[in-house]
Amino acid sequence: MTTSAAITRYYEHILQRAPTADELSAAVSSVDGGTQSLTQIRDSLATSSEAVTFIDQIIRIYQAAFNRLPDITGMQGAGGDGGWPDQLRADPTTLFTIAAGFTNSQEFLNIYGSNTVSTNFLNALYSNVLGRTPSAEEIAAWFATGQSASEILIGFSNSAEFQNNTASEVLALKQASGDAADQSSVYNGTDPLISSGSTFTLTTATDTFTGTSSDDTFSGVFENGGTTTINSADTLDGAGGTGDALNIRAIDNASGGSTVAPQVSNTENFYITNQDATSNDFFALDFTSTTGEVAVWSKSSVAGSVTRALNVDATTAGLDSTQGTLAVNFSGARTGTSDAFSLNVIGSGTSTAAAVFQTITSSASDDSTFEVANITTSTSDSFVQLGTGSMSLTTVNVSGSNKLTMTETSSTLSTVSASGMTGGGVDITATSSTATGFSFTGSGSDDRILLTNTTLNNASSLNGGNGSDTLASTSFSVTASVINSATNFTTLESTSGGNLTASDFTGINRFLFSGDGSTGRSSISGVETSDSFVFSADQSQTDEALRFTGQNAGTTLTFELQAQSGTDGQVEVFANTNSGNDNAAVGFGGNISSVVINSTVSGTQTNANAIYAVDNNYNHYAFDNQGGPSNFTITGDHALTITALAGVSMSSSTDTIGFESAVNVNAADLSGVLRIAGSNSADVIAGGGAADIIYGLGGDDTLTGNGGADQFRFVGFNATDRITDFSNGEDKVGSNVIDFGNTTATTAGATLNAADYVDNRAAITAIGSADGNKVIELQGASSTTQVQTDTGAAVEAYVLVFNSTTGRGELWYDSDWSNTGRTQVATFDTITDLAGVTGFSNTDFVEFVA
Repeated sequence: MTTSAAITRYYEHILQRAPTADELSAAVSSVDGGTQSLTQIRDSLATSSEAVTFIDQIIRIYQAAFNRLPDITGMQGAGGDGGWPDQLRADPTTLFTIAAGFTNSQEFLNIYGSNTVSTNFLNALYSNVLGRTPSAEEIAAWFATGQSASEILIGFSNSAEFQNNTASEVLALKQASGDAADQSSVYNGTDPLISSGSTFTLTTATDTFTGTSSDDTFSGVFENGGTTTINSADTLDGAGGTGDALNIRAIDNASGGSTVAPQVSNTENFYITNQDATSNDFFALDFTSTTGEVAVWSKSSVAGSVTRALNVDATTAGLDSTQGTLAVNFSGARTGTSDAFSLNVIGSGTSTAAAVFQTITSSASDDSTFEVANITTSTSDSFVQLGTGSMSLTTVNVSGSNKLTMTETSSTLSTVSASGMTGGGVDITATSSTATGFSFTGSGSDDRILLTNTTLNNASSLNGGNGSDTLASTSFSVTASVINSATNFTTLESTSGGNLTASDFTGINRFLFSGDGSTGRSSISGVETSDSFVFSADQSQTDEALRFTGQNAGTTLTFELQAQSGTDGQVEVFANTNSGNDNAAVGFGGNISSVVINSTVSGTQTNANAIYAVDNNYNHYAFDNQGGPSNFTITGDHALTITALAGVSMSSSTDTIGFESAVNVNAADLSGVLRIAGSNSADVIAGGGAADIIYGLGGDDTLTGNGGADQFRFVGFNATDRITDFSNGEDKVGSNVIDFGNTTATTAGATLNAADYVDNRAAITAIGSADGNKVIELQGASSTTQVQTDTGAAVEAYVLVFNSTTGRGELWYDSDWSNTGRTQVATFDTITDLAGVTGFSNTDFVEFVA
């Protein structure tokens, strides 16, 4: 073929017109002169603005309307009329004429079911053209335009999304047409632009649809008393393909339930989206007149919905991003001991409402004829309940890539295996099982199996696999020899708390208390330094919710408070009553010399973990450490409160105390906020990296805030605290003793009003009657003797002074500065000169409630 002939064909087959003499001459000269190749000429025409404007639009609107390529008549015309590209060149509004003709054609109606703008019509366009489900906002936006079906069709075919989706295919089509001797072999009017099946939107009439050789989709809607497009009289044939699908959206079911039984063949997958949340108003798809089904799915159904599939010849079901219940009647008789069904699970259920799967008979009664469930997970984590107590499964096998949290309700369950999983792990609750010889095999990820203590004590094989695995029971009343023979478990869990002798267990040294411990004290003995005790739920009792006893002298106790997501998900350990006696939240029975407290969170929680005792008009402590440990280390990433709850009075009259005996508390490695009260003895307390609140209480305490804007709070004046790292402008001194006249106290601590701060008194002798209920910053240094013996007006006030004798800044209090009965409240180690004292301001003080 000559260069001229090849270039002419490119113009005629790509642009659907002949070249002008100048165009042909220029292109031939470019090729013959070696400037461009023929392929480059072809591609420049295929990507030209002319091709994009007049050819691409025609190709896309055929695909959008009919899911196929244009035919040669559409591109070239017939009888000398010229094809659609020529007419579009002559009149840009031709596209509207084309779209109107297309939307009124029988071919279009066969695919979309209607050319009336409706939600179903728009859903079908999104599915067929863009291959996705629209958002509610997108549907509303199309309705708001007021456009006709033909105008909306153009909107889809010319949308940026569709242009991007089809750009490579449209270009390849033009290139192929340019190379073809006969372009009718390219524009054949049958093949799809993108190799996929067709989408058929069912109508309210009786439909008879036959699919293509590819994977087709049939879509119908059930709406009791409304627009129902899936009917028992419909006949649907998927024809070729191996992935044909029938999608049914049940919007509103009849009272007492609705059932449809269409005639379906050669269609492999059935997806039911049940949007009716009334459990009695089920939706049922009857497969009596269906052949060739492979799997039935509940997809994106709502919580509370009940979906049934009846007379299903296959034995595979699925849950995809769904909630509610899917109940499947698998047809056929089962008389063996290993009859199995398969369940595919994708991102279904929630942590508070599991998706439910169960097997039923054709009359929707319980089916207990299956023994084996083979479950496969993928894409995202799922929460599933298997059965409602009527199944008789003996074996559950789990494979797949994503975590499965599942409750299995069969009393006969004796085997669970997750060894086939490639990721995610399992969390299985099987407390309904009463089987003897229970066997569990975990995955390579973190697994958990929960059994009653009776079933666990009679288990035969327990292997956690790899990962950090948990063996859980309804109590710690388990047989140590059974637990010690289990392999690859790192944690032993009780869902109800209870007493525990930790030294009985040789292979596990992490113990999880995940249940409410309000039914009785948890006495934990045999504690060894290598052990850790985790509390993920509240522990409460009239006195000593927890009591720890070491196995050997000098034991370090490590325990963790692990907050959970959700309302009141923080963990609180507390003593709630014991009227007439001292009480404590945590007690010690001996051999515990030091304590490590780890405050953590699993998920998201803003409330602090807490350890405290409720005021009962007697002494009440977070820790009764009298004769016990004095060294406490606090670590973790979540806020922790020890006694100093917001809103609880810490004044000496309430006897609200953190520790019964003096303590050395180091929270340097805690990143969460620490609120802590010490003992009434001399304590050493160091905060962490956040804005901590520290009450030294009685005794000459040494207090260190460490990082963050800390508050050092004073509720009494029977001792002098030493603050080692006070930083002006960041840290605060807190008081609730003086009622400052211009400051309104808050539980968080309200910054002292400037009118409640006096910074122009040279010495104590200058204190006047107007200085009552204020903080007075002395502008001159005073010796210890002067601070103790000088007098001023008869007012209650704090005095902030640089003590020239000690070389430190100090805070003093007196209820009457006209006499000498005053008390030193605090020494500031970081204030070493008068300038340090005069560097204070009202913003360094807060007044707090409680």
